[in-house]
Amino acid sequence: MKRKITSELNKYIDSGASAPLLVLGPRGVGKTYAVCEWAESRRERSIYVNLETDASARLFFEQNSFDSIKDAVYAFLRLDEGTDPGDILLILDEIQACGSLCELFKAAYSPFGIKICCISSFARQSLISAFYCVFAAPMEFDEFLEGTGKEWYSELIKGHFEKKRPIPQLLHNELLEMWDDYLRIGGMPEAVLEYVADNESVNIDERQRRCLRAVNDDILTYGDSRMKDVLDVLPEHMAIGRRRFTLNLIRRGVTSAMYRDAIETLTANRIVFKSSRLGHEDSFGLTLFDCGLAGYMLRSTHEIAVERLEYQQMCTYLAACFGQDHDLFYFESETGAKADLLYKTEAGFVPAEFGTGRSRRGKSLSKIVEICEIAYIVSVGRDNYKLENEVLKIPMYSAFLLA
Repeated sequence: MKRKITSELNKYIDSGASAPLLVLGPRGVGKTYAVCEWAESRRERSIYVNLETDASARLFFEQNSFDSIKDAVYAFLRLDEGTDPGDILLILDEIQACGSLCELFKAAYSPFGIKICCISSFARQSLISAFYCVFAAPMEFDEFLEGTGKEWYSELIKGHFEKKRPIPQLLHNELLEMWDDYLRIGGMPEAVLEYVADNESVNIDERQRRCLRAVNDDILTYGDSRMKDVLDVLPEHMAIGRRRFTLNLIRRGVTSAMYRDAIETLTANRIVFKSSRLGHEDSFGLTLFDCGLAGYMLRSTHEIAVERLEYQQMCTYLAACFGQDHDLFYFESETGAKADLLYKTEAGFVPAEFGTGRSRRGKSLSKIVEICEIAYIVSVGRDNYKLENEVLKIPMYSAFLLA
């Protein structure tokens, strides 16, 4: 499966950044696969170590005292001081499992000839800040098409998006069907592979359940119970249908100060995406990192109408798309005007209007203009490309190109 993260890894090498590299993302998004494929494509000799499963490697670093990362790596690779290591790329997977190495990375770091790529499924913010971070995410729709052998459709979408030209109706309908499949499955490689194998819903559900359990296990192992509390109430938050996340869903009497660090850590790890209420920064919404997992969480805990389920999955997908590179917001006025998602660009705010059904409701955006500068407005739905009343309407399946 070709992944976009490869270009980000190449950017790190080309940038000559002095900070070490950390590939960060929830467990199961394909970090290790992507990094190892990338390493294999380079000329360096790569050495892979998983610090979570390789107890001997972890104990080597834990039981010996080192003054720097260089000393630790040279000792581990049995290199003498002054020895030219040559072109070596050392991949340290699940770095968070080795506390002593984490502390060394937090200290002042100087490049020493050996390139180091760390991978983590869950890291504290103090560790994240020590690295040049590349974030790994679930497969977006174009990666899903390429991973399922339909890359031609991906090129078709990109070509028509550039020219804002409608796609022939027959192909448009086919793409909507593929999009509906993607919305149900999501972008977790394990679920996508199951879809490719036999497309049995019960098996895909099981894969999604396993993915969620792995993320929960990481939170309990490397995070804390408050982070788990936040994740546990996300289905209830989605079922209510309000953008604002209410801490009382956890339990009565909970304050924002009690859960601020937990939410910030989940956001830093891209397990959830936070959208602030425009003009009211204390209010915020939360969405999960994958639309397929969000759908599984919601339908396995609540009886919910199909259209509302798809709406929540769409909200999750767009937040994950735009939230990789932009700050996210939503808008609610005292008079009832709403915009469920806005993202901030250098040119101003972009309200993204979206709906999943054939009879989509519009949203009044006039109030937003009163408090912020609007770059442009997009409407994402089942319609083909068209410009209507200065609003660009694009089909759902091309939303990944807006980010």
